[in-house]
Amino acid sequence: MWNVGKKAGFFGGAIFAVLVLSLLGSGCGSRTAGTSASAESAALPAESGPEPVEFYFYLNGDSDILGARPDGEIDHQAEIVYDELRALLPAANFGVHAYLDRGISLRGGDPIDSETYDRCADAPAEIRALGETDSADPRYLRELLAKRCYPAAKRFVALWSHGDGYRVQNDYDFDPSDRGFHVSTLLREIPDGFAEAVLFDSCAMASLEVASLLEGKAKWMLASQFELPNVGIRYGGLPALLGKSRETGAILSLLRADSERAFAETGATAPLVLLDLAKLPAVSEAFARAWAAATAKVAAAGGDAYAEFRSSVLRGARDGDLYFLFSRYAPDAMPALTAALESGRGSLHFALPATTSDRDADLEAVAASAPEVFRTWSEKFPNWAAYARVRSVLPASEVPQADVPKQGVQ
Repeated sequence: MWNVGKKAGFFGGAIFAVLVLSLLGSGCGSRTAGTSASAESAALPAESGPEPVEFYFYLNGDSDILGARPDGEIDHQAEIVYDELRALLPAANFGVHAYLDRGISLRGGDPIDSETYDRCADAPAEIRALGETDSADPRYLRELLAKRCYPAAKRFVALWSHGDGYRVQNDYDFDPSDRGFHVSTLLREIPDGFAEAVLFDSCAMASLEVASLLEGKAKWMLASQFELPNVGIRYGGLPALLGKSRETGAILSLLRADSERAFAETGATAPLVLLDLAKLPAVSEAFARAWAAATAKVAAAGGDAYAEFRSSVLRGARDGDLYFLFSRYAPDAMPALTAALESGRGSLHFALPATTSDRDADLEAVAASAPEVFRTWSEKFPNWAAYARVRSVLPASEVPQADVPKQGVQ
C-alpha cells in the first residue's frame, strides 16, 4: 500500500447478478471490466459442516488512485472496490468487515469521509459513518481486526492501496507536512496467530523484508513483486467456492487464478506470489549464505555489488531478486525458496545496501522513520547489517553483526 508515485488510473462497475464479475482494485494499473468466477471452484468437492471464514478489507481511498465507473464517472478506485464488495455480500456465506478511508476531494466536500461495513453471513449489514480519518493511523486497522462474526474462524486480511515494499511510504492523506510512515506500523497491529493469510492488494510488496514482518501473524502471504493493474485481487468467486470448500489452499489458489486472469486481460504481467510463512526462516538462512557468497565473489572480481544485483531487478526498481541471487551464486539455496513458494512459482525482492548518496535514500529513510524495524532487519539480514556498518546509520555500539550460517539448508 503504499505510494509509488502519482499514477492516474493505477492501483468498475456494477457487479453481477450471478457473480459474473469478479472484484477488487489494486494500487497500480488500468481498470477493466470484471471476469467470471474461476472454473477451478466448480470442480471442488462439497464439504460437510464448513468452518467459518472471515475477510477483513482495509481500503485507503484518500490517495491518487482513480478509476472509471461504467457511466464514465471518475472516482477513487477504493470507492469502486467498496461498492463492489457491498454488491457481492448479498450472496456471501462468510463474514466481511471493511474499512474505507474515502478521498473526499472528488465528492464535493461530502462530510462522511470514512465508513465501516460489517456483515456476518445472512445477518443484516451494519454500516457506520465516520468523520475524517487517516488510514495511515494504525488504530483503524486495529479496530477493524477486533471485530468478530465467529469465535473461531479462518481470517484473511486484505490491505489495499499503493505499495512500495520495505520503503517508507507517503502518508495516505498526502499530509501537507509530507510526513511518512512505514508499513510495519500497520502490520504490527495484526495479532499473533490471527490470519490464515495477509493479501497485499498493492504494488511491489513481495519482499523478504515485508514477509518477515508477518512471521507468527499469518500462515501465508499473497503479494506481487510488480506493479498491479487496477483490477487487483478478485473476490467474486468466493461465495461459490466457499459453498463447496473452506480449505485455505483452495481459497488462495482461486484468488490468484482469478486475479492473474484479470491481469492478463489488461495486457499486464503481474504474477502473484503465494509464500508459506512457516518456511520463511529457511529462506532467510539461505539468503544469508547466498549473500555472503555473492558479495565475496563480486568484490574479488573488483565488481560493483549494487550494479550486479540491480541487473536482477524484475520491476525496474532499486532492489534485488532472490531467484537471481540463489541461482547465480548459491544454487544449493534454491530449494529453500522453491519449497516456500506455492508450486515453486515466483520470487521475492530484497533491499540492496548502497554506499553512495544517490543510492541509499531508501534505507536511510527506513533508519530515520522506523529505527526499530531497521535494527530488526539489521539483526536478521546481512544486507541490512552491512549497510548499517558502512553508512554508520546506527551508533557503532548498536550495529548488529549478522551471523552467516555455515550449514546448508536441509
